[in-house]
Amino acid sequence: MIPKATLRLGCWNVRNLYQIGRTANVTREFRNYNLDILGMSEIRWTGFGELRTATGESILYSGAEEEHHRGVGLILKKEVRKTLLGWNLSTRES
Repeated sequence: MIPKATLRLGCWNVRNLYQIGRTANVTREFRNYNLDILGMSEIRWTGFGELRTATGESILYSGAEEEHHRGVGLILKKEVRKTLLGWNLSTRES
């Protein structure tokens, strides 16, 4: 059986997106590797939400409420984001 589309996935421990310029570096590498979805750990952003980059990618993220440690995120290519039906945070660590 031949798949209808190929999906390129990646994962990366970014070790800190809380530094100036790090988000731009990671999204540039995301595009260089021609990924559709990138799972990231240790992003160190607070709270949770979604942001759109200037180049059209979506970043979904969840982190600690007040301290800049832990945290995970996904970068989705613009075309992939359109196919996402929804997302939620079913468990949160206190």
